[in-house]
Amino acid sequence: MKLHTLGPETTDSYKAAMYLREMYLDLEDAELVLHDSFDDIYRKLDDEQGDLFLVPVAYRSAQSNGNWADNNLKYWDTLKIMDVFKLPIMPLVLVRNPDGKDGEAVLHPSTKELIKEYSLNQGRKLHLEFVDSKAEALRKFESDKYEFSIVTKDVYQSNCADRQDEVLAEYEPNMVWCLYRIGIQQKAV
Repeated sequence: MKLHTLGPETTDSYKAAMYLREMYLDLEDAELVLHDSFDDIYRKLDDEQGDLFLVPVAYRSAQSNGNWADNNLKYWDTLKIMDVFKLPIMPLVLVRNPDGKDGEAVLHPSTKELIKEYSLNQGRKLHLEFVDSKAEALRKFESDKYEFSIVTKDVYQSNCADRQDEVLAEYEPNMVWCLYRIGIQQKAV
């Protein structure tokens, strides 16, 4: 059996998958398949019959208008909810590169409300570029083309210790996760 979720290993999805493996003995040997985006998993559901799929309810696509709420209904006949649980995500930081392009931000869509709150409080209009993961947001932010990003604190600290960025805010939210079994269920009449 395979367990599909977002990669790389620095993502909250990977951490949640490891949590599941500890909690459920029957998942201990499940092959973990890390994808570049949740959209990739949704596109390949027909090829993943019988496998498991782990997704946070805060999922919002950077590629499409997809999100967990809509997809939970859209794929009601293909995705069977096996479990729902809460788990803290890794702490996040809002970082500012004073040398980055003024008003440009790169982030995962699930963190959009956090940066909107900051921009409203500061009276700043920001141009937001969305990517598929916070890990990808950090890679792009490191290119110095962006003034702002919201990234995983630990990964930022280990990758960017020599940078002169400002940490403007820290966030420590909990997340609700949904574990699905992928398989054809009954169709609507």
